[in-house]
Amino acid sequence: MKRNLFIFPVLAVFLFILSAIPVFADDGDEYKLDKTGHFKYELSEEGLTITSYEGSDKEVIIPDEIDGYKVSVIGKKAFKDNTTMTSVVIPEGVSNIKAEAFYGCNALSHIEFNAKNCTVTAANTYDGNAGAFSGAGSASPNGLEVIFGEKVSKVPDNLFDTASLDGVNHHNGHPYAYVTSVTFSPGIKEIGSWSFRGCRELETLVFGGKEQTIGEEAFWGCAAIKELNFGDALTSIGESAFSGNTALESITWGQNLDLIDEYAFSGCTALPKVTFVNPLTTISKGAFSNCTALKEVVLPETLNSLQAEAFYGCINLNHIEVECKNLSVTAANTYDGNAGVFSGAGSASVKGLEVIFGAKAAKVPDNMFDTASLDGVNHHNGHPYAYVTSVTFKDGVKEIGSFSFRNCQSLETINFGENIQSIGEQSFWGCSALTELVFNKELSSIGEKAFSDNTGLEKIIWGENLDSIGNDAFSDCISLTKVHFVNPITTIGSGAFRNCKALKKVILPESLTNLGAEAFYGCVGLNQLIVQSVNLSVPEANTYHGNAGVFSSAGSGSATGFEVVFYTGVKTVPANILDTASLDGVNHHNGYEHAYVTSIVCASTVTEVGDRAFRSCQSLEKIHFYGKDVAFGEEVFDNCVNPSFRIEGPANGTLQTAAGENNITFKSNSEKEVMPEMEEPEKATPAPASDNTAETWTCPKGHTGNTGKYCSECGTKKPE
Repeated sequence: MKRNLFIFPVLAVFLFILSAIPVFADDGDEYKLDKTGHFKYELSEEGLTITSYEGSDKEVIIPDEIDGYKVSVIGKKAFKDNTTMTSVVIPEGVSNIKAEAFYGCNALSHIEFNAKNCTVTAANTYDGNAGAFSGAGSASPNGLEVIFGEKVSKVPDNLFDTASLDGVNHHNGHPYAYVTSVTFSPGIKEIGSWSFRGCRELETLVFGGKEQTIGEEAFWGCAAIKELNFGDALTSIGESAFSGNTALESITWGQNLDLIDEYAFSGCTALPKVTFVNPLTTISKGAFSNCTALKEVVLPETLNSLQAEAFYGCINLNHIEVECKNLSVTAANTYDGNAGVFSGAGSASVKGLEVIFGAKAAKVPDNMFDTASLDGVNHHNGHPYAYVTSVTFKDGVKEIGSFSFRNCQSLETINFGENIQSIGEQSFWGCSALTELVFNKELSSIGEKAFSDNTGLEKIIWGENLDSIGNDAFSDCISLTKVHFVNPITTIGSGAFRNCKALKKVILPESLTNLGAEAFYGCVGLNQLIVQSVNLSVPEANTYHGNAGVFSSAGSGSATGFEVVFYTGVKTVPANILDTASLDGVNHHNGYEHAYVTSIVCASTVTEVGDRAFRSCQSLEKIHFYGKDVAFGEEVFDNCVNPSFRIEGPANGTLQTAAGENNITFKSNSEKEVMPEMEEPEKATPAPASDNTAETWTCPKGHTGNTGKYCSECGTKKPE
């Protein structure tokens, strides 16, 4: 009996020891089973980790605690391939969800997420991990609804991400999460990066209204979302946050949005219109690139940064309104590989792209619609130009920035408004569809190459306060036939009208004081030059400086060459004005052809001819002076080699003496002075006052109420 009595205490001790021995899973990892028999778990430095779920409940509530320990981690593959579970509640204390934790839970239709400070293992091709919820909800009739609890302040990075890093629409062969509806609580302030990336069936987003930031690629590739209504707390939208949302049709912006990051809405191919609101300051690189349905854009007053390719490839864009007061635009730049902000925009629109700068836009930004490369190619680095066809500047606009419409080859119409004072460098370079320019009366300066290579330009009406025309401002405008400058212009820069081959008549006004080198070089069609300038300075043709003469080769394409008239009021013929000879004595300047002047007329007011004024005018046949006393400077007639060259004018004065001293034939001629009749320069015709009775028309597709040349709905041109 004593021996038997001893057995019971020993057995009790043995059972106690046995109960303390941990259970091991098949793979050797230590785990414990909770009292319900549903959750296997292990303890570590991370806290309690649920390693697997052994229950069969459809509605699973993960407890806050198991066996007195707070639940901290939902382990890798913990619920993997559970096809019974239809809903799950994730508690507040969960701090980490491992890869593939709910992988393949295809019956899952509802998730309540309450974790306050949770991280989620990223779907990662390199590590071979699928997303935590890959394939979840795929067998649910309505997909998977997700609700975030009141205490959640941040949606974790990677939460429902199943997309791979190589851009495939699922991760490394694993299916995406079939999330169809997400509701954010008012407690949420941040939506993490990649949190819903690749959730292609996500249709409904209900924002809590307190979200301040939306992270990088948060909703990338969510191709079923049609509408976004952002709250007023939102300040920033991250890089590629909604990229590839191909069903997105409508966006309501919050009242405090400051930043739209790079490619945030790129490839949103169903989005028709974006009207941004203050206080937005930044639209980053490629933010709306390739939004091919986008037709209308309104840029707000506060916007101060518009970055490269922001609206690249928006081929149906037909209307832009700009109200920005202080906007900076990234330059199209070959070296940086950036195309223009609007490269290709409007190219599929019937009427092209109409741009209106509102009353608040004091300056048109540098580079705004520029697509030209720095190497002079007619598009930037292979990218198409912006198909701007019409530009209107409201009366608040005072300055047009440099390169602002460079290479807009389809631009046909510019309405300069009333108050533009300056036009910047290369602002309209290469705008080959422009045929007419009507400048406003406040314009004082036109920058270097501002209208260079406007090959279709035929006519210019100058403003009444223009002071200076920059270097090469109208060079290669090969269709321009006449320029009648008006006072108070003082400066025409070097090469300003270089190679304007169709230019036939030039009138230089009284106020002009500076005429730059090669200003009319290559104007081969020139047949008349009238000079009214009373105090004009002209640079010398100079080998060392590499400058040809102001009129080198001018008139060479005219059957009769060109006639020059120094008009009544001119006292001094400017030195160098028709000089094309080099200082080394060659009969043309540094390889450049001489000015093909055949006849010169000097009014009776002319009493002096400056140095080298007619040097190397090899085709010159005669100079007619109406005054008899004229003083000549040095080298005035050097290399005037036409055998029939003569000077005509009244006899018995210094004019006749000078002819003899220079071995030039003199012909006495005392005809009554006759100057060409000076026509008034053409002025802009004031626009008729609006009477609000504009005729409307209906397009062939039935759209009514149209007043312009094109249908406001579909772009169809008005029938003739």
